[in-house]
Amino acid sequence: STYIGTIERTDIEGGHWLLRTDQGVVYQLKGAPASLLVDGRRAEVKGSLAEGGFGLAMMGDILEVKSHRFLD
Repeated sequence: STYIGTIERTDIEGGHWLLRTDQGVVYQLKGAPASLLVDGRRAEVKGSLAEGGFGLAMMGDILEVKSHRFLD
């Protein structure tokens, strides 16, 4: 699946990287390459939702990143 939104960093539970979609849905990023982890950048992220619900930070479903491209 493809998800479009803004990359965000949170300091909750030691820090996590998130994707906040244009619809306001928040996903925790898993397996994201360092090149994607830029706070405030808009990106298109391709990946799949991990089975098993929320991660430790309880910020949203876990999105296992397969690929990405920046939109800005």
